[in-house]
Amino acid sequence: MVTKNAVFMRSVAFRKRLMEVYIMRVIISIILMVIAALVGFFFGAGMNEAMGGAILLSMITGFACTINAIEKNKKD
Repeated sequence: MVTKNAVFMRSVAFRKRLMEVYIMRVIISIILMVIAALVGFFFGAGMNEAMGGAILLSMITGFACTINAIEKNKKD
């Protein structure tokens, strides 16, 4: 027989796991945006527009991460 305490503990563990996954997604998104900004900076430097390339690629990556997060929430 399952007690209320056992159900509550599973619920707490499940919420904690969801929070860990959420934080990991945020960290990965930030890392991807920083890498894209660095790559864009160097590509843009070749075209004499370093900051423009960095901003462009980091924004594209940010939008892609946002869309990915929204789609994952729809599946859950």
